[in-house]
Amino acid sequence: MKQSFTLLLLTFGLACSLFAQNPTTSDLPDEEELPLVPDLFGYQDYDTRMFKLNVLDLVQYTNPDGIIGKIQFAYEHKLKPSWSLNTELSANYFFAYREFGSSRLKLRDGIVSLTLEPRYYLGMKRRMFFKQSKNNFSSNYVSLAFSTRLIELNRGFSATDNSRYLYADNFGVAPLFGVQRRILKWIYVDFNLGVRLSYGDPLRTRLFFPKDSEKVWQIAPHTSLKLGLAI
Repeated sequence: MKQSFTLLLLTFGLACSLFAQNPTTSDLPDEEELPLVPDLFGYQDYDTRMFKLNVLDLVQYTNPDGIIGKIQFAYEHKLKPSWSLNTELSANYFFAYREFGSSRLKLRDGIVSLTLEPRYYLGMKRRMFFKQSKNNFSSNYVSLAFSTRLIELNRGFSATDNSRYLYADNFGVAPLFGVQRRILKWIYVDFNLGVRLSYGDPLRTRLFFPKDSEKVWQIAPHTSLKLGLAI
């Protein structure tokens, strides 16, 4: 009886170890199913998240006082093979370098922009079914981008009140069609176009010229091109 119980435990342990193992080679794709050309756009990647840094506007121009540009970070997370959520933070900056004294970095015009953008990648399920790609970020897409602009304002106008705060003076929504490609795992390019419906509250102007500015709705073409580093 004791030997039978020991044999039962050994059999149970062996079965558990077999189920816990990684898939066997029979579960892996055959060599003829693998791409025959280098995977330039990362079609065969399983990545479900990507950090992005746009370098096109990182330095817009320079002058004798310093460097002016835009810092633009984004994080995209796959929710499903065809759906992802892209969030973006961008800020205009001014980096002042001085011949004597310390350098200084500050917001230019006190503007920060936030974007939240659900994306649907076209044809992703079909490409995965035919083993042309996996769960990656290289495809055409349609999206709806919600964005807001924050401006830095003085909380008061007295000489003793120098505190500042961010005020949302613009909100918009834009249906977009875009093309994104991830290149060699470390580079990405993202181009989209559409129209943007926005609501603006020019508070900064109204404080000084109340008759010349009003809260307005606007609709305008929208286009964006980003090229940078992807992790």
